[in-house]
Amino acid sequence: MTLNGGNKALLPEKAKSATLGLVIEPVTDVTLGLDFWAVKLKNQISVLPEELIFGDTVKNAGLFHRGADGSLSIDGSQCPGVNCGYISDTTDNLGGVFTNGVDLSATYRLRAGDVGTFNFVFGGTYVNKYEYQQEREGVWIRNVGLYSGTGPIFRWQHTLNASWSRGPWGLGIVNHYKSGYEDQNDPNQVDAEFFDKVGSYSTWDLWGSWQPTKAIALTVGVRNVLDKEPPFSNQGAKFQVGFDPRFTDPTGRAYYVRASYTF
Repeated sequence: MTLNGGNKALLPEKAKSATLGLVIEPVTDVTLGLDFWAVKLKNQISVLPEELIFGDTVKNAGLFHRGADGSLSIDGSQCPGVNCGYISDTTDNLGGVFTNGVDLSATYRLRAGDVGTFNFVFGGTYVNKYEYQQEREGVWIRNVGLYSGTGPIFRWQHTLNASWSRGPWGLGIVNHYKSGYEDQNDPNQVDAEFFDKVGSYSTWDLWGSWQPTKAIALTVGVRNVLDKEPPFSNQGAKFQVGFDPRFTDPTGRAYYVRASYTF
């Protein structure tokens, strides 16, 4: 059993950030953007990971509240009461976070006369560094391209959108991409299957639209048109196994229809 909740002794988080951006339009209908950013956070408010608590029971002895028989409860049937054994893991001011990277963007509009108008939009983020501390005055842990703590920080991810429109008609294709990372591997295991590298995840969506009037619009589309399966992951943070549902979708190819009427 784990006791979660607030903490009246919490101090406010403090952060320093810096950004430097540049947007240029070299020719008509072309826009390029480049943004450098850096954030340094102190006194981050979070909870200690359970593996850290159980990893040093002597250091964290004050967090263990054992029942009368010296055990910890495996469910809530004995709580509250003298036989209730639990660990206290309430929110606290832990260590710091330091991260920096760059955002990239680009847009291009091609006016092709009677053929129609083409639009291309790109947005991506490259994380150069992400380091954090799991506890106050703790060691700094890298997280880019690596599952650590609550999850991975993707080195690179982007969205690419291309669309065409002509009169009431429209077509589009969208690509979503996340780079691979080292999985939540178990250091106590020697089998290769427990030392996995999660592959990159890229999906493509297609859509078409028809808007005969300002009030009526119809859209049909296909998500994950190539029926891409999520890459395998050892993650244990969620009850789903074999993949990480926070960053991937096991649904596979899916079709949808959306209609709207405005009045």
